Amino acid sequence: MSNKLAEDSLGSKGKVCELAKDRLYFLTTTTPPLNHGNYHFFCVDNIYEYRGFYADFGPLHIANTAEYCRLLKGLLESPRFNDKIIVHYTSTEPDKRTNAACLMAAFSILYFKKSVEDAYRPFSRLSPPLASFRDAAYGSCSFKLSVLDVLRGLSQALLHNWIDYEKFDCEHYRHHERIFPFIVDFITSSISAGGKRRLKLAYSRKVFGFCRTTRPKTVPLLSH
Repeated sequence: MSNKLAEDSLGSKGKVCELAKDRLYFLTTTTPPLNHGNYHFFCVDNIYEYRGFYADFGPLHIANTAEYCRLLKGLLESPRFNDKIIVHYTSTEPDKRTNAACLMAAFSILYFKKSVEDAYRPFSRLSPPLASFRDAAYGSCSFKLSVLDVLRGLSQALLHNWIDYEKFDCEHYRHHERIFPFIVDFITSSISAGGKRRLKLAYSRKVFGFCRTTRPKTVPLLSH
């Protein structure tokens, strides 16, 4: 099935991306579709949600990404859906649409082993274009982060063996996300998302401004 035929069949010209011919598609729609014929639809808009500080809306964190990849891998490899065309549908809301596209493009890199450019190419044809991510600061944003930027970062993590979505401990990640009043993001025991042997500091969910941490609080986290 060509992408044009998929668009005609799904009734959404310019809103469909083909990730794997006759097997996996991405759909933007205003109305949740019902499973019919050879199509199986699913949506994660209300499952993986970004908790913004101000006008920021993503991207979703690594635990969400790992869980999504496992979910979609399960659908593609399940005998129940062998003869089905899997369609990830999403809302037309810019934030949900962009986060959904980012998840699916990440899956293309992690599961299909596609290059960043090949993974992003189907989404580059969407109309309107995907929104850019922004920082959590008040006021106007001086730097915009594209989905393509996120995918390039993911590709680097994969290159250095910093991520394995099948083995990633999502519960451990969420445990620390719950018990701390700020977001903890570290890649390995020696390299944090901040680029040094320290925690990446983020906005507090309870007070305004930045949270600061001390070495005694940081070391136990990095010792796992």
